[in-house]
Amino acid sequence: MKAKDKKTVFKLAILAMLFLLTGCGGQDGACGMVDHPVPEGEEYDTDVGNIPAEYAEGESAAGGEVDADGEEQTDSTDSSDSIAVISPDGEEIGWTVYSEGVYCYSNVRSYFSDEGGLYGYLSEDGREITPCIYSEAAPFSEGLGCVLLDGKYGYIDKDGETVLPFIYDQASPFREGVAYFSIGEEYGLIDREGNVVLELTDCDSISSFRDGLAYFSADGLYGYMDQSGEVVIEPVYEDAGYFCGGLAVVMRGGFLGVIGRDGGEVLPLEYEDITLGDSCIIARKEGIFYFFDRGGREVSSGDWDKVWEGRDGKDVFYLEKNGKEGLADKDGRIIWNPVYERLTAVPGKEFAIVQNGNGKYGVLDYDGQVRVPFLYSEIRCVRDMGVRYASDVDGLYVTDAHTGKAGYLSGDDFSVKIPVIYDDLRSFMEDRAIAQLDGKEGIVRYDGTVEMPLEYEGLRLFSDGSMAIRRGDMWELTDRKGDKLFTIECDSINEWGDGYDISIDGEYSFYDRQGREVVSHDEGYRLNNDRVFEAENSYILGGSILLKTGREDGGVCEEEVLVNQITPRAGVFAEFMENGSITTDTTGPETTMDAKSLRQCKKFGKLYRAGEGEELFLYFYAKPWNQPMFPESYSGFFAEENGQAIQQITASECGGSMRGDRACLWYDREEEVLKPGTVGNWGGFGGFAYGGVVYKMKQRNAVVENSFDHVEEVWEDGEVSEKYYVGDKEVSEDAYRAAEARYREYVPIR
Repeated sequence: MKAKDKKTVFKLAILAMLFLLTGCGGQDGACGMVDHPVPEGEEYDTDVGNIPAEYAEGESAAGGEVDADGEEQTDSTDSSDSIAVISPDGEEIGWTVYSEGVYCYSNVRSYFSDEGGLYGYLSEDGREITPCIYSEAAPFSEGLGCVLLDGKYGYIDKDGETVLPFIYDQASPFREGVAYFSIGEEYGLIDREGNVVLELTDCDSISSFRDGLAYFSADGLYGYMDQSGEVVIEPVYEDAGYFCGGLAVVMRGGFLGVIGRDGGEVLPLEYEDITLGDSCIIARKEGIFYFFDRGGREVSSGDWDKVWEGRDGKDVFYLEKNGKEGLADKDGRIIWNPVYERLTAVPGKEFAIVQNGNGKYGVLDYDGQVRVPFLYSEIRCVRDMGVRYASDVDGLYVTDAHTGKAGYLSGDDFSVKIPVIYDDLRSFMEDRAIAQLDGKEGIVRYDGTVEMPLEYEGLRLFSDGSMAIRRGDMWELTDRKGDKLFTIECDSINEWGDGYDISIDGEYSFYDRQGREVVSHDEGYRLNNDRVFEAENSYILGGSILLKTGREDGGVCEEEVLVNQITPRAGVFAEFMENGSITTDTTGPETTMDAKSLRQCKKFGKLYRAGEGEELFLYFYAKPWNQPMFPESYSGFFAEENGQAIQQITASECGGSMRGDRACLWYDREEEVLKPGTVGNWGGFGGFAYGGVVYKMKQRNAVVENSFDHVEEVWEDGEVSEKYYVGDKEVSEDAYRAAEARYREYVPIR
């Protein structure tokens, strides 16, 4: 049985169970094509797309006057903090990205779908900048939007006016004042006025600029140039990434290193993984992690199994060895070696929540002194409890290990503020929390004072000081002064952005802070958490209303703007990136996605050399902008043959537990060369499988060289069965581990 066949059999065996549990399959179609902006199992009337009736005439959702034709008459009042219901005339909103105060949106109904497929822009206050008329559009960058119309690219401003004409065959968003373009055989860089500042003649591909430099490829090797076109670092690397703070990661011979802007080595090219931190560099070689300062001087090292950054990415690094955890500071200096069961560093403080060998929690400072004794079954930073509006709360939520009661400790001296006598404490807002005891709720301040007695059936505290009180089936909402806003019979009321999400018999309505119904449950929209990418308080309702409920704090989508461009000099590969297609059968029947379907995805391509004769091939990867929790992507390798980009290896991941493959590069430790391949895992509650396939390139064809698979199945009686395969044969675990150890997965630098 071939490796691919083994995976297929295993996946089919567990598919029935996963069908109902993972989000794959069902109404939204096959894995990898889930329409995430629409909740699973819900159907929406695609003809519905108008502003709710109460805003049809009179007052708009944004607060302006609306005439009989539905046109909003705006005034000079700043409405950026008000609620805006944005419903483009008859358009289906399937995908939205917020950048620089503008929503770039598409009427595509799913990530990988040909339905709709046009793009437009909406302003932050709900004004339509352009309808969905473009076949491709990028989020605004440096004040301009790069769009494709009638087969040509151009640039528009935030009023929808054309700034640079639609004359370009290819174009990229502006970054550091320049953008890539091509017109026929001419290609290079232009400035914001459309002046050609650099013609590119000697490279196959070029990235956007960062730190004043862009990486480029020539004949499959990478170097760096500045905006004048001067080659600052010669193309001698097999891979390269963006400069950040004067440093960049490069690869040669399958190993990574770090260089400075002058091309000098800060770290030699001998590491398997490298992460550039704000204050230090983390590198791994032969299973050992090292910390270096950004000058390349070793700060610390150790035989750790894993190293990862803290939540804020700045304060600490976590270390793991044999299931135990330790800490290093932001400069890589060791605070504690991995000896503790579990650690959580408190942001901005020099202490951490620690679990000891008895499963009890306490708090230690960085000198190892006990600040909170190990008496608790749980200690959490209030700001890390998923409460969006508790970012200014520095205290600790604790649960007594013996009584199970909850309380609150000061974040300064760890003294008890709220006594540990309550069944639960939640909804920490400003200087108070909801306390629960014997099935009743009340409000307790952080100094322990009971503000409202524990005699209510239900309470809700909201970030603007408003509060909801439940009496039977009725909820009364009051503002921060205690004045009643409204009373409503409903199942629940929760804060949602800058307003309230109210549920009645499974139907949802949205109310603003003044108690006005903005979106009625009669409209048939379900308020869900499909937030707009890069926007804190914007949501898609039912696929046809964009609800903006507060001032946005999104910025330029750097990850999306900073992409490697495949230029016309790369010939058929450039054509593929624009008009090609990718076919996969990883998780079932063959599925083909063309470039048009993938335009709403993050597309990434790089050129590499591998195999006999070091043949040039394209690595291609695409995934949705609004990436779900689980991986979802299409990827593959393409070689040039007879003037066409011929598909060699493909893979796809779905958005549920079923997962799937992704295309990758393998470094063959025996032959010391890079080889294309795939890697992935599959499964769910009925079992699990992990495997990889390694190919070699021979006369522009990818031929399977080796494969390895680990299959684990869980039977009804709970018994676990494990099998190992190398190639077509079932082997021992030792033989499997030996085959797997020959190859190291290499992730292309971005």
